Amino acid sequence: MALNQVGLERLNTATTKKIGTNKNLIINGAMQVAQRGTSNTGLNGYGSVDRFFPEKHNIDNLAGTQQQVTVSDLPGFTKAFKLDLTTQESALASDEYFAIIHRIEAQNLQHLAYGTSSATEITLSFYVKSSHNTGNFAVSIFQHDNSRLVSKTYTISSTNTWERKTLTFPAQTSGIINNDNGRGLDINWFLAAGGNFTSSDTTSWSAYSDAGFAYGQTANCIGQTGTFEITGVQLEVGSVATDFEHKSFAQEVALCQRYCYVITVQNGDNTGIVGQVTNSSTARGIIYFPVPMRAEPTYTGSATLCRYEAADSSDDFNFSALVLHRTPTQRPVSYTGMTQGLATSSMTGGQAFLVIARANSGKLTYDAEL
Repeated sequence: MALNQVGLERLNTATTKKIGTNKNLIINGAMQVAQRGTSNTGLNGYGSVDRFFPEKHNIDNLAGTQQQVTVSDLPGFTKAFKLDLTTQESALASDEYFAIIHRIEAQNLQHLAYGTSSATEITLSFYVKSSHNTGNFAVSIFQHDNSRLVSKTYTISSTNTWERKTLTFPAQTSGIINNDNGRGLDINWFLAAGGNFTSSDTTSWSAYSDAGFAYGQTANCIGQTGTFEITGVQLEVGSVATDFEHKSFAQEVALCQRYCYVITVQNGDNTGIVGQVTNSSTARGIIYFPVPMRAEPTYTGSATLCRYEAADSSDDFNFSALVLHRTPTQRPVSYTGMTQGLATSSMTGGQAFLVIARANSGKLTYDAEL
């Protein structure tokens, strides 16, 4: 029996309110995960909320923090990504821009059918709040594999007020997205952009040019101090913005750990790194990643003290002294090695060890970001 119009409307409403349907191409869109920490004074690169980072281009004076913050004035959301600008840029030069960026892995975008006649529209929706700036803001999408660009604008109408924005971008029929683990699409939210980036119309897919990177941006959030917040980010197939897809915290953490895995330890904690001494000053350990990382990661360790228990229970060294030895990218396993020349001459080849923290707030960070 065919559904009547009322039945269809009920079915469509139920469909748009589903949870866990994997319709959202954005990872951590509710800003729940912040493995690196909740606040960072860097305004150029990943530092707080996973998968989102600020980028300041040719800007000298701007200073402040990127933060994961708790929100209480937006029903359905408890976290946001916040930029708190405490030192303004004295003047916006033509070659400057400031943006928030989210990058999507290419092989997660194959169903968009880009580069074919079956390519689909996509719709971006998000909540935004600015403490000090209203006006027109640009969002651009950069397709990495064939260097193409499209942009749209939205308007912030009131300060200190959460507003939901919806932007639909046309289908891209001129260039494929490679089926690999590289950059597929970059989503760029601009807070400010100089004239070099705003003069060329890119409201339809175009070959990349600096002049169209932030087309339509007139608001300038870096000319004064204040805050800018974003959450509830969703990118989905089609021309309709449906209800935000809330994933569980465990799902979001696992998705983020493909790109960055951080171990944070306190004094006395077991890091999970076990291994064997190869000679008096060298050891090699194994750490198991929760999920396969996107690519071979880079390792960064803090200066916090740790120790090879059993192999050398008396000599401390820093986590920053560990180096990445080898990392298969298709298995959830990584090998790490200790650098030569540390004060661990009492170790004996063949002994087993466990890396134990000897100070608080130690961090071992494995980074495979796009």
